Amino acid sequence: SLCTIERNTSGIGTVLHLKNTATTVDDGAKILFTAGASNDGAGIASGGQALHSADLRFYTGGSSASEERVRITSNGKVGIGESSSVDAPLHVNAGAENNAIFVESTDANSFITFGDNNTSGVGHVFVGAIGYELILGSGNSIRTTIDSSGNFGIGTDPSVKLQVKGILGLETTDSTNKWLVYAYT
Repeated sequence: SLCTIERNTSGIGTVLHLKNTATTVDDGAKILFTAGASNDGAGIASGGQALHSADLRFYTGGSSASEERVRITSNGKVGIGESSSVDAPLHVNAGAENNAIFVESTDANSFITFGDNNTSGVGHVFVGAIGYELILGSGNSIRTTIDSSGNFGIGTDPSVKLQVKGILGLETTDSTNKWLVYAYT
C-alpha cells in the first residue's frame, strides 16, 4: 500500500497521521470524499513531502476531472482559483467570471474595511454599499457617496450630479492664481 494510517498512542502530538509513502515530489497524502461506488467527489491533498513546506489543496469535480479550487501555501497564503502563483495573503483568480468577490450582509449595509498598523478597530477606512449607493469612508465616517442615479456627493448625500458640502478648492496651473476657491456660507 502506498498510504499508511498511523494512530498516535503516546497521548501527545498528532492524533491521526496520513502518510503517502510514494517518493515522487508533490505526492502528499490525499483524502477523497465520494458517494456510492463512484470515485467522483471532492478531495483534500497535501502537496509536497516535507512537513513545514507542504501546501494544503482542496479539490472538487470528481477524480477524473478534479479541479483544484483552494490552496493554502506553506507560508499561510490562500489562493482561490489560483494554484500556480499565490502572490498575496489572499489571491483570488476568478478566471472568466467577472464577479471575483461578492460581499453580502444580512442588513442594509455591507462594507470592506482596511487598516494598517496605525489604525485600530473596524471601519476607519472602508468601501461598501448602503442599499444601491457606493460608499467611501475614512475616520469611521462616510466621506463620499455615489447614488444609484450616478450623483456624486462629497461630504453629503447628493441630489445633483456633483454636490460638495464644505469648501471646494480647485488648483490651476496658472502660477499667479494657484487656487480658485468658492465658499458659500
